[in-house]
Amino acid sequence: MVEQLRTLKLGSDNLFKNVDKWKHQIAANDGGAESFDKFAPFAFVSYLPPAGSTREGDGDLNQQLRFAISLGFKSKAAGDARQAISKARELVIDFFDDWHPGDDFECDPFYFDGDEANVDSETRSGMMIFFKANLID
Repeated sequence: MVEQLRTLKLGSDNLFKNVDKWKHQIAANDGGAESFDKFAPFAFVSYLPPAGSTREGDGDLNQQLRFAISLGFKSKAAGDARQAISKARELVIDFFDDWHPGDDFECDPFYFDGDEANVDSETRSGMMIFFKANLID
């Protein structure tokens, strides 16, 4: 997912300045808003266990993988960061909904599983976008 996010563009420009696995880059003990500004525009990917499981009709276990993509934008003008994250949200969902990571991964295609805003100020906007996939055993 990280490599794919690096390829996303808005016009001829890369959509994100920083793309990586989530390593707690944005932290309150590292200035909070200042660390947000240091990385924005960013996309950080994390695996979120436990994702859940169900039983299929024959009793087989159906495990689900769940991932989050944390997005963050900053702006000088009030409201511009919110507009940027709205566009980025659309692009990320369009790209990863029904996406498969490749033959090395034994799972069904990913599907959009909701989102939540976690930063909403005049000049900063952040959200998490969730995707799930069923693990194939």
